[in-house]
Amino acid sequence: MANWLRRLTPKQAILFLSLAILGVALSILLGRPKAFNYLDGWDFLTFWEGSYLLTTGESPYDSTAWLDVHTRYGFPPQNQSYAYPLPLAVILLPLGLLPLEVAAMVWVALTYLAILFAFKLIIGMLRFSPSPAYVLPALAGVFLFRPVAVTFYINQIDGFTLLWLTSSLFLWERKKLFWGGVLIAFTVLKPQQGIPLLAFLGVWQVLRSQWKILLGEGFTLLSLYGLGVLFDPAWLQRWLSFGVNKVSLNFYSTPTLWGLSALACKPSLSCVYWLGAILSGVAVLMLFWVFLRKSAQDSFFIMGLVICITLLISPYLWTYSQLLLILPILMITVAFYRMQWPYLLTTSFPLLLDLFSFGMVGFATIIGADLLSALVPLVVGGLLLLVYRKDPALLRSGAAAQQLDESAGWMRRLAG
Repeated sequence: MANWLRRLTPKQAILFLSLAILGVALSILLGRPKAFNYLDGWDFLTFWEGSYLLTTGESPYDSTAWLDVHTRYGFPPQNQSYAYPLPLAVILLPLGLLPLEVAAMVWVALTYLAILFAFKLIIGMLRFSPSPAYVLPALAGVFLFRPVAVTFYINQIDGFTLLWLTSSLFLWERKKLFWGGVLIAFTVLKPQQGIPLLAFLGVWQVLRSQWKILLGEGFTLLSLYGLGVLFDPAWLQRWLSFGVNKVSLNFYSTPTLWGLSALACKPSLSCVYWLGAILSGVAVLMLFWVFLRKSAQDSFFIMGLVICITLLISPYLWTYSQLLLILPILMITVAFYRMQWPYLLTTSFPLLLDLFSFGMVGFATIIGADLLSALVPLVVGGLLLLVYRKDPALLRSGAAAQQLDESAGWMRRLAG
């Protein structure tokens, strides 16, 4: 056995290791009862209960009805009412019609497929090597990424958010600007993530006169609002009163620039406000500076950078929301491949980030909160900017990827 392992080439070794990792990860996911156990999926319980109450004719924002369901199933209440916009509960009505245990299993399976399909879209649009020697290590890196593991454990919605983002990019690549806008606006169903994402992208779209995208986003936002009004005319006010209070109670304990500010300023709350606002302001100004550069034309690069900034400045995001970093991480991996970096360095990059992300758990146990995980989007965003500074074409998608060795060609495209 040892002699056989020593005879493996670096590519064969990475391929073998990736297959082993994927096999172990899949075995754990399918074989561990908790993976399909709704008792552990606190967040899925919230999604399911909101839709379930609609099927019974009750409001998810009615605290009495909400707590009655928790009592019936033996759950201690995590919130006093539904924590998400009402249109999400309406969209998930089919799950509310299913028994909780069955709905949880369907949710986990759909989340897995959403992440897998998003991965396929990303590497396809970036025109990454089709060789399994490259694709499998990248896929292993995706499913070993700590936010992905946490998403599966608590059954959050971020896998679908990633799919909405990548599907929108796919439509934009094919000049379906309006429909891409329609799809990406669904990210607002997780507002603390979707609102800053849409706001930042909206600024870039205005600067680039992408009016069809903005029209599509507006269409979806109005449709979602109207969908909620059909069930509760006052749903927006009721949700806002709950959401603002929840953010104000938790923003300083999240893995964002606000959490890092709390770590630096503790116990001065006024210092947290000032330092968090300054750091967030610097991050946003840097983003707008990139927007104004002529080379910032490609929606793929802009999306990756906006994801990193959103994860840093949003006042209420947890570690599982960093699942969206899969997009910029794969962009950087493909950039290394295009630069013809050594095989081991290129394929090990996602796995090294996995180790870095899991390493933050150790610091979390020391300081009592997972605040330093904010360094993960900070590092990914920094690497993305370094690659962009070296050559913006390395981060471009679609047909531009075939022209990387024709400097005059991509320079003409940038000028145009």
